[in-house]
Amino acid sequence: EQDDRVKIMGSVSKSVLFSTLSTTDYFFYPLTAWTTIIHKDTFANVVAEALVHGVIVVAPPVAALPEIYEDYVLFVPLPESVPPLKYTVHGALPNRDPAYSSEAMLDAYVEAVMTLEADPDKKEAFRRRGQEWARATFSWTRATDRFIEDVTVGTTSTCFTNVVD
Repeated sequence: EQDDRVKIMGSVSKSVLFSTLSTTDYFFYPLTAWTTIIHKDTFANVVAEALVHGVIVVAPPVAALPEIYEDYVLFVPLPESVPPLKYTVHGALPNRDPAYSSEAMLDAYVEAVMTLEADPDKKEAFRRRGQEWARATFSWTRATDRFIEDVTVGTTSTCFTNVVD
């Protein structure tokens, strides 16, 4: 029996995503393995979008997620006892990555969420801190400032004078 509080939505439009995020407590970032390729979104725009909307993101610490999102995402350690998922006739995945659809990973997600749910103040502080960080980090103002900084690095008045003259 499916719990009405849990929605598995798959791919949706940005408008549906944003309206759904505005009423969501948790976003579970999965990794997926398709028949012949491994999909690991290293930046994961949807993680930034969820954080900006004040949603707590629960994810395995894989790819570049820990480096980008630091402690603003609730990272769930990968279970050591889970064998790598096998796919296609080519055998096991080249890296030991048990985050793919395992019961152990699901149990780890549930445990992490239940720990936060047991302490509403801690949950709210974690949510708010992630949202404030994401809004400051991924704002258009910050992106513009970083772009201008990147473009002008190494430019001096001497270089500019030489170019103008």
